[in-house]
Amino acid sequence: MVRHTRLAVARCIYVTLCAAASLQSLAVDCPIWRNPRISAPEVPLNIDKVKGQLRAYKTGNYSADLAAVAGDALAYLRSQAGQVKNPAMVLDIDETALSNWPAIDSDDFGFIPDGSCDDPSRGPCGFTAWVKRGEATAIGSTLSLYRSAREMGVTVFFVTSRLEETREKTMANLRRVGYEGVDDEHLRMAKVKGPAQDFKTSARNEIAQNFTIIANMGDQESDLAGDFSGCTFKLPNPFYFIP
Repeated sequence: MVRHTRLAVARCIYVTLCAAASLQSLAVDCPIWRNPRISAPEVPLNIDKVKGQLRAYKTGNYSADLAAVAGDALAYLRSQAGQVKNPAMVLDIDETALSNWPAIDSDDFGFIPDGSCDDPSRGPCGFTAWVKRGEATAIGSTLSLYRSAREMGVTVFFVTSRLEETREKTMANLRRVGYEGVDDEHLRMAKVKGPAQDFKTSARNEIAQNFTIIANMGDQESDLAGDFSGCTFKLPNPFYFIP
């Protein structure tokens, strides 16, 4: 998702990763949010140590933690898809369906909204330019969830804070990495910059006019808060925070 602001990386560890799942759906049969398996920061706390720790998590438990949450979502879909009319699932894009790790790593966990991205391996890399390159890779566990959901008759909608100006590149990127069937109807994008939670709640409201949203998966609490979320599934993201 578009990162309007990045908080300090240390705050991401103490607040984003370790906060209680206060925004989880109140439905009694929704799985409890999982805690990411990232070790406590070294003492004394130093930003270079924190960044090293985040990179170690990326190459360590991160993929397995993503897969565990996707597995929870899949099990829930299987239990509920046949119980409602027109079942639907909502997915975020950035760090949920697609990984922007080359840009995150290149920018050393900073957020550069504008500027060029001629060579992500050398940095820095403006986020909008990165999106328009269309080179984000699929998060494998989410892709498997997406395919399984469609096979069981669940309609999948992507709701992202990426702006409309990147629609063509975003859709092409999703299709290229395996999200077959993505079209304009199933891709909801922000028309203007603003609070992510407000836009995403509004988009889900529109979807809920014709579908029953039974699950919503994202990497930020702002992806999941608000009405029409169904059961929420929070993916780990210690790399940035969007309020």
